[in-house]
Amino acid sequence: MSGLRSQRCCECYLLLSNGSRRRNSRPIRFMSTTTPRLTPRYAHIHGRTRLEYSPEGKYLISVGANRLVRKFIVESDDEPITIEQHEEPITAVAVCKQHFATCSTDGTVSLFGMEETVSTQITRSSLPVRDISFSPDGRWLAMCSE
Repeated sequence: MSGLRSQRCCECYLLLSNGSRRRNSRPIRFMSTTTPRLTPRYAHIHGRTRLEYSPEGKYLISVGANRLVRKFIVESDDEPITIEQHEEPITAVAVCKQHFATCSTDGTVSLFGMEETVSTQITRSSLPVRDISFSPDGRWLAMCSE
């Protein structure tokens, strides 16, 4: 709430059901016009979108039905890094300290380094892969397919 300023309205009245009015003693709060507003950052077109923060909060990784992986640097206004890895819609993203992984309806699971965007295809399934998850220590990656 820092950055917000309170201002009291000159005269505020409550209109009662019997037609009379009573002075309102509670202040009315307005948002300061100097407070910066959030600017939307569009990541993907229509369709399912999934996202995860990196454990330290430096990156936000988003994946979508448009087959793109987008890696945002949280404290930056720069355009995100865009990675084209899958041939069909991406269904999930999982993040651990050193890596992030994505899976797709094309049956592939890909692993990326958190600091670099080099990818490795871990596996390919004959069925769509729907979800993935890292173990708490980040050493194992579980996948779920149809």
